[in-house]
Amino acid sequence: MASRVRTIDFDHGGAESHPPFARAVDVLGDGSVRLLYTPGHTSGHFSVLVRLAEREVLLVGDAVYTLRNLRDGTLPFRMVAEAAYKRSLGELRAYAQQHPDALIIPTHDAGVWEGLQDIYE
Repeated sequence: MASRVRTIDFDHGGAESHPPFARAVDVLGDGSVRLLYTPGHTSGHFSVLVRLAEREVLLVGDAVYTLRNLRDGTLPFRMVAEAAYKRSLGELRAYAQQHPDALIIPTHDAGVWEGLQDIYE
């Protein structure tokens, strides 16, 4: 049986641009799920963009801690690569401005998670 595991290499030809993101991978080939290369806080970090019928959802993971950090451009206490972080933050901020109806979910923003419960109950 063939393996269903796929290795993705954002650095060596495994990615294309998906503006405003410089590097993205269309996981299913239909644009419904994309991995977005957002390193800086950690090396190799990526965010996930999911296209739903009603809107897009951007799971930013640890690329930004909270929506306030995203809005204000606040840098985290710890980064493995500050220049990469600033580039990723710039791409995320541009996406948020270009897609005001998108649901953006940072991992550490309790208010966003509580709001999701209200949306989907």
